[in-house]
Amino acid sequence: MLSEDGSGEDDRDITEEAEGEILSDRNAGKYWDNATLDSKKARKIFLTVMLVIVLTIVIMLVVFLMQSPKQEYPTYDQIIQKLNLAVTMLSPYIHIKTQLIGQSVEKRDIILLKMSPKAVNRSLAGDPCHHPLVWVVCGVHAREWTSPLTCLSFIQKLGDIFVNTASQDGDNILRSLQFNILVVANPDGYQYSMSSPTRRLTRKNRRKSSCPDSSLAGVDINRNFGSGFNYGDDCYGQVCPFNATPCSITHGGEKAFSEPETRVVRDAMTAEVPWPETRVVRDAMTAEVPWPETRVVRDAMTAE
Repeated sequence: MLSEDGSGEDDRDITEEAEGEILSDRNAGKYWDNATLDSKKARKIFLTVMLVIVLTIVIMLVVFLMQSPKQEYPTYDQIIQKLNLAVTMLSPYIHIKTQLIGQSVEKRDIILLKMSPKAVNRSLAGDPCHHPLVWVVCGVHAREWTSPLTCLSFIQKLGDIFVNTASQDGDNILRSLQFNILVVANPDGYQYSMSSPTRRLTRKNRRKSSCPDSSLAGVDINRNFGSGFNYGDDCYGQVCPFNATPCSITHGGEKAFSEPETRVVRDAMTAEVPWPETRVVRDAMTAEVPWPETRVVRDAMTAE
């Protein structure tokens, strides 16, 4: 339609309106396209984050499951409780009992566990030719926590062998023996080494001495026996003074058998002489001939 002057303004107005609608439609399309793109990007980021979280959780679970369970080492009191429990559980089936054989420097009880299968002829129990007596001594050095723990495991295993007579043929040898087992020969030092992380490496008993460092005070009861008394040093192969200094970790004391812990072992073994004796030391992966006995052998070889 023409205007009065014939310029066609109405047509132009319509055309401008149409163009505006077209531009508006285009902008709306771009907006929704952008919104769709943003939504896809956000979804991708979200899925990526969730995947990372899930993978992290899976890795943590795998690491956790692969880790060995933390070994809990029993305290002195818990060890005594375990010994009493073993007596209660096994006494209907085997000969087993605890015996107080002495006390430590700080008056802790030193308990011996005696066990043997009921097949043992009690009338011949004192005859080492028929039923040899085996001594097992653990917990001599305070810091070697695995030693008493190994002794406790040995008691459990030995009890199973005594009770289950249908087990392996080689177990018959064990069933012919009697066992005296001293789980903690150094109860004061053992308990002291557990009382604080700074005391973890304590080695000796708790005998008071002139050593200014409390963690180094005491006597190495492994070197307090009559044979091999105060022998050796703590310099790990290097030249160093004889180990009479009170702070030495291998200080053997003022004289042989000056410590109640060594006197207890001496008197108990004198009363019941063992056929063999073994001592569990260090990381419980080593069973050694006791130090005083190695000293006797070495002296004999030197004399020859």
